Amino acid sequence: MAAPSPKLSRAKAQGILPALWRASLAALLGLVLGWPVLAVAQTEKNGLGQSFVLIRGATFRMGAVAGDPEAEPDEKPNHEVTVTSDFYLAATPVTQSQWLALMDSNPSQFVGPELPVEGVSFPLALEFIQRLNEREKTQKYRLPTESEWELAARGGASSVYFFGNDPQKLGQYAWNADNSARATHPVGLKKANSFGLFDVYGNVFEWASDYYDAYYYEFSPILDPQGPREGSLRSSRGCAWTEEARYCRSSDRGFLKEESHYPNQGLRLAYTAIRPSNSPVPTPPLP
Repeated sequence: MAAPSPKLSRAKAQGILPALWRASLAALLGLVLGWPVLAVAQTEKNGLGQSFVLIRGATFRMGAVAGDPEAEPDEKPNHEVTVTSDFYLAATPVTQSQWLALMDSNPSQFVGPELPVEGVSFPLALEFIQRLNEREKTQKYRLPTESEWELAARGGASSVYFFGNDPQKLGQYAWNADNSARATHPVGLKKANSFGLFDVYGNVFEWASDYYDAYYYEFSPILDPQGPREGSLRSSRGCAWTEEARYCRSSDRGFLKEESHYPNQGLRLAYTAIRPSNSPVPTPPLP
């Protein structure tokens, strides 16, 4: 593997942890100066140094926002979904340094320790998760479902993007075809969403655990949809360095064969949080 470039070394120093520190400092200044600020995310860290953000179970509207001119048929109908369990979602996609801590080789086209790992097929993603579970003597790590991913990606917003409806603002939050210079970039350099998740849009697509069905939303259950029971394709969410802004919307759905290993396909890990038995599922008002 090539030695890290100065650009990557600087990026590591300015990556996810400093970003969280800056968010905490901004929150403190907000309290002192009276600015409106978001609560600092509740996080956990594992043995690989991955930060995980707590996402509260909630009821939300999943699918294309009304009036969205870029909406695809597989994003419709917009429908109510309740994710009943709290869960943790990684603050960033899996990086190559995290990947190589467990795996024998790096499938990525673009090489750098803080770059997101890409070229990851679905079986290879599951192998990484299995090795992580074995290392940490647990079975908790997994891929998020489509509904979990979209709940987290929206960050409590009901707009086209978690930051609103204006695609001109996308460059503040994502590496996509407009600003990527046709390559991935170190994770955590763009602004996070309101839940503290980085690279939700752009950099690399992320596998979901669901099988893909273009018509699934027509018969999807309200509670904890898991996707079809079987299929020939798997769901992929988010966006990538290759894509136009219209493919970076929160409701956009992708799909791939399990064996696909493109240089814009990565993964982000999840695990279910333990909720006290007497704790109700939060259900914010629907728009």
